[in-house]
Amino acid sequence: MVRFKNRWLLVEFIFPSAPSSSSYPTSPPLSQPLPLHAPIFPPGKTPPGLDTKAIYKALRDSVQLNFGDVGAGCVAGSLNVKYYSPTTHITIIRIAREHHALVHASLTLLTHLAGTPVIPRVVHVGGTIKNTQEAAIKYDRALVLSLRGSAWAAQREREEGARWAEKYLRESEEMVGRVE
Repeated sequence: MVRFKNRWLLVEFIFPSAPSSSSYPTSPPLSQPLPLHAPIFPPGKTPPGLDTKAIYKALRDSVQLNFGDVGAGCVAGSLNVKYYSPTTHITIIRIAREHHALVHASLTLLTHLAGTPVIPRVVHVGGTIKNTQEAAIKYDRALVLSLRGSAWAAQREREEGARWAEKYLRESEEMVGRVE
């Protein structure tokens, strides 16, 4: 009896608001979320009509477009979108081990999902769904911590700005008092 060998791809779909003219000098590690510009659909929001079937169809069409009938025939039997989270835009895709590079390349060349511009980012490639789920949890945790950290930093900036403004007003009032 022969076991089917699969690869599991953990993919994050980033929905940019507009093409960015700036480029990032260094790419962050794959365990960290990308610091992109404001997304059209922030975490928790999803484009209308986007679900596992739409992702499967877009990916299948991308393979067909970029690798022709041979590529489409190679992945037709084993391509499967197992999970899509509309909250975090994370997807888990199963593909036969022999053809995972083909699907990875097709993901890279994918530009639209459900009529919306998209940037797919393959975060993890694993041999088991368990490892891929653990990578998804780790990635989501890093995303939440970075969002929490940026919210905390913004709050701290507001508080420091208010303290600075208060100090500045106090000093200016003292200066006005000395001049009079």
